[in-house]
Amino acid sequence: MINPERLRVSECYFFVHFCEADRGLKYPNIETLIYVGRNLVDTEKDSDKWFFQDTESYLTHGSFLQLPEGIEREVVVIRQDSLATIYDIEGLIVCLEKVKKGILAKTGI
Repeated sequence: MINPERLRVSECYFFVHFCEADRGLKYPNIETLIYVGRNLVDTEKDSDKWFFQDTESYLTHGSFLQLPEGIEREVVVIRQDSLATIYDIEGLIVCLEKVKKGILAKTGI
């Protein structure tokens, strides 16, 4: 898990999740995302949101905030309670080591 204060705009991070059927947490799904910013659009009072974008559209066109409609992109919005699924490269390595050792199945993500 990344400390939200350490997130840097335009840096890549990794969203790690497991499918519902993977009760042993043995098969992680890892998605590389680019951090775009915090509370950018449609924010609710008292509810912070962190915005991430898929790497291809970000590297091709830049931040979704400047993209015209019609440009395909994926934006992932993460709330405070889901930040535990976002890692920097060092955190991802630690997470994968825990998966390898079966630790996540006992402690959760």
